[in-house]
Amino acid sequence: MTAAPGSAADLQPPIRFSSVRWRDALKPWWPEDAPCDDLIERADLFRAATEWRCGSRPVTDLFVLTMAWGYGNVGYGRYRTRRMLVATDDVAGRLQRALAPLQGPALATPDQIAAAYRSLGWGGTSRIRGLGPAFFTKLMYAAGHRHDQVGLQPLILDARVARALPAAGGPALGSWGWTAKQWLSYLTWAHEQAALLGVPADVIEYRLFSTGRLP
Repeated sequence: MTAAPGSAADLQPPIRFSSVRWRDALKPWWPEDAPCDDLIERADLFRAATEWRCGSRPVTDLFVLTMAWGYGNVGYGRYRTRRMLVATDDVAGRLQRALAPLQGPALATPDQIAAAYRSLGWGGTSRIRGLGPAFFTKLMYAAGHRHDQVGLQPLILDARVARALPAAGGPALGSWGWTAKQWLSYLTWAHEQAALLGVPADVIEYRLFSTGRLP
């Protein structure tokens, strides 16, 4: 499934990264069909997510591609990602259990996406050491955001987005460590703003990230 016209996938330029360095650092987890032109974009994540939902791609592919997109050319990103994979028991099982509510044909309910958030968070049943909400919300967004369906859906929340949010979007949000309740408040506000402006909800996230404000 591709992104809707005018979505954040259309607005955000591809992210530069070293495909060779990520491949060399992440073997054997690096997908053979990963982008090899040193550019990765949201559309690549959505394609991987569609294949994961169909059962034709392992969840670890979606995870490492999301990490590469999120870190880009930040040199330590690939080593942090490898450390998560190596140091975590049953990493594929943890990711699969956490993201399972996002895999079905219907949208996950708000309670289900909140439960998935908590499972990946501190003390959660699918916790992966070193993976914080700034990155696991990227993963949840890639795994569960459907541009062809209407309803509350996962969006990215990182420090840059949190700093740009008005009070109505998530009272007293800090720079990290947000609760599932705070994340849901942000999602609710972002979807309301998207409806008012007539744009996909991830456009709200991207505008906050890129400009620090809505238009």
